[in-house]
Amino acid sequence: MIKHLSMAFLFIACTQSVYSADLFGISISSPNTTNPEFDTYNGNFTNIDDLFNATEQTNIASQITGYDQNSAANIEITMGESSANLIYLADDSNLAFRMPGCSAIDKDFSNPSGSRTINENSFREYINRQDISNKINSCLSKTNGNVVVMFPTETDSVPGSNGGLFNPRNTGKGDQEKFGVGLVVGYSSTGKLNSSVLTLPISYTHYYEEEGRKLKISAPISYIDVNGSKAYKASLGLIYTRPMNERWTVIPAARLGITVSRDMGVAATLASAYVTNRYEFPYRNKHITLANMVGVMTTLDVNLGGYKNSYDLSNQVVKNGIAVEFPQTFNMFGGKTSIQASLANTQYFGDKMRVDNYTDIAVSFGTRRKVGNKDNSQDNLQLGFTYTVGNHGYKGGKLNFGYEF
Repeated sequence: MIKHLSMAFLFIACTQSVYSADLFGISISSPNTTNPEFDTYNGNFTNIDDLFNATEQTNIASQITGYDQNSAANIEITMGESSANLIYLADDSNLAFRMPGCSAIDKDFSNPSGSRTINENSFREYINRQDISNKINSCLSKTNGNVVVMFPTETDSVPGSNGGLFNPRNTGKGDQEKFGVGLVVGYSSTGKLNSSVLTLPISYTHYYEEEGRKLKISAPISYIDVNGSKAYKASLGLIYTRPMNERWTVIPAARLGITVSRDMGVAATLASAYVTNRYEFPYRNKHITLANMVGVMTTLDVNLGGYKNSYDLSNQVVKNGIAVEFPQTFNMFGGKTSIQASLANTQYFGDKMRVDNYTDIAVSFGTRRKVGNKDNSQDNLQLGFTYTVGNHGYKGGKLNFGYEF
């Protein structure tokens, strides 16, 4: 088990269906006595343990005819869009570990007995050291994206137009509490990284006597697949909504989340705090919302199930957008409905991220919680689609469903 060597990938939901190779790959080249040309073995894996097991002497010999502990070998391992090399020279047991683009990772392993097996064991112990795994994590995060998942902001986990940034503020008049469930399905691609995500958002909302003021507990659970490697994510958030006047609403929130993956050797804890401001006003028969979100987020050290990782990363996020609601004549749950179109841009600052600037274009259909000064349906149903485009060739989209009762 590579307990401390973790990966840093983006898990952003989208619906761009693409072919994806396995997340981990290996290419072994070695000249042998029976063939003057290089004998090469290529393999792909979804599990990081299988990747490093393939670099062992016995496994190399089983894949390349004529290989022995006196043969030269160049082993290139790929992890997402990052790579590293293990090098054996002919008639030499020394093992060289090189990670291009990461100057802190350049190490040779040798021992007096001249055993390659002893050297590869020393290599495994080396990459499992806490200080070394942290350095590798840092290098991987700069190549593949920041930590194992985009920081858990409320707008990434709530069904609705543009991830909940423009969800109506819901008067809750006559309500004391509501429960919510949903489903978000998406796919994404950026470079060699292709991911799919299935999220089940669960929520509980408590309404106060003052109209529009509420406290929401949000607990989305996600299953994620990145190039065939599986991960799981869960978070818990507190979201407080406070109307300042008839048009302006302030929404402070905080969230703590964790992502784990046995395939990738990942365990990461993420914390965030953010404030959303919404300004709503009517225009003819339409309803327009301007929204801004600012937040800070950081990773926390974690020791879970043998995974002890320290990413030591932090970022700031700014999200700005506009939404226009178009009333419809179709009724649902005894109330009026609408179609909402929105456009929002998200930018990350701080530690380097592969995708730090992206734009969401979203359309949603659902019930209107308030029409003029009158309450609409007590139940709230939202169906939506979001298309996302960002830097470094990022493309994506997601389908979402949300229901409050």
